[in-house]
Amino acid sequence: METLVDYWYGKNRDRNLDLQKAKLEVPIQQISPTTKSQQQFENKPKGKVNKMKKHKQIEEWLTTVTESWAEYAKEETFSGMNLAQFKVLTGTSITEREQLDTILRDRRAGIARREAADRKTREHIKMVVHAVLADPDHGPNSALYRAMGYITDNERASGLTRKGDASDDPSNA
Repeated sequence: METLVDYWYGKNRDRNLDLQKAKLEVPIQQISPTTKSQQQFENKPKGKVNKMKKHKQIEEWLTTVTESWAEYAKEETFSGMNLAQFKVLTGTSITEREQLDTILRDRRAGIARREAADRKTREHIKMVVHAVLADPDHGPNSALYRAMGYITDNERASGLTRKGDASDDPSNA
């Protein structure tokens, strides 16, 4: 009986021989488990993240570059601009961030105001619904109470079930 391994190698025997022949013909230096691009990727230092590409850290990056420029080469020009021109050109980024922070604070304040208003609204809704329930002309079985989205007492089933009830158990029949 032929095993799976014998079947596989028998079926691919010519292919395996060609691979062995190719390995013998190629110098050992050229045989590599990884390609050149993979080696370049693997040679990159691990753990270093390019902070410059993360938009959340641009403000920190801008501060670092500006402070370093001011401390070490205040009078120098780079890329055709001096430090003051650089600050003017990058100032819009800081301004937009400040405006966005203001908008986010206003949004949080608006959400807090809305939640406070919703709490008062819930209290008023409860008072009206309880008043409808207590009203002798309407009450818990009225069309008004039903139209408000509640289930009237007449529509409500008891929902009571007993797990030990003998009449529901088919094994007792």
